[in-house]
Amino acid sequence: MKNLILVLVIATFFSCSENIQWKPAEIDKTISKVRVHMDTLVFEEMNQLENSPNIFEKDSVYKTSNMSYCRIFDQESNFYCLDNYQCRTFFNKSDTLQIIIGNDNGYSGDGIQIGYKKGNYYIKPYTWTHVEGPDKAEPIIKVLEQRLILDKKDYKEGDSLYGQIYFHGTVTENGETGEHFAKGYFRAKIKSWIK
Repeated sequence: MKNLILVLVIATFFSCSENIQWKPAEIDKTISKVRVHMDTLVFEEMNQLENSPNIFEKDSVYKTSNMSYCRIFDQESNFYCLDNYQCRTFFNKSDTLQIIIGNDNGYSGDGIQIGYKKGNYYIKPYTWTHVEGPDKAEPIIKVLEQRLILDKKDYKEGDSLYGQIYFHGTVTENGETGEHFAKGYFRAKIKSWIK
């Protein structure tokens, strides 16, 4: 099941490349000292659980993001925000670091995907469900504003990563356009998920 989720997220991640905007990231070496990172369980303790075979067990014990993700549909009549997102980072057979801040339960998921390479990044929302058919149209994403702050410019597998995100954009999917907002801090240890 874990591999199915990863394949669906990666497939979604690499689709719609024409809708992304690469921008230079900001670097703030002090971001790991921000109070939000210090208020949760000790970061190094999280790394002990990283080898757990149950991806959902990790999510329930250690929080790796305080990002809020809000969506408005139907001209503000359908509005909701969630803040139970986890962060995972990995290099997947490329030199682009994948940062996924999401909520996945095995049947569906959503969140924010970040691609980071040589000091530049893009951000885009994602959703998936296990009942999607092969004819599902790709969403049309329009970035209105995005900002990414990281603790350093270059990363390698095994590094700890700390960051802050802001995203505002629209997503048109299945004929419906919604406004998306994401804001918050995140952290993770960089892994190589697929070798």
